[in-house]
Amino acid sequence: MNEINRERMYISNKNKLKIKNLILHYFILSFIMIVRAKELLR
Repeated sequence: MNEINRERMYISNKNKLKIKNLILHYFILSFIMIVRAKELLR
């Protein structure tokens, strides 16, 4: 029983990390896009 709970926690932690990485990735991408747009507008 304990093993199953540990496995479940591990999987949910991995999914949380994946979501955090995705958010970070898109945040950085949009930031780069904004910077490039400003460069183009100059």
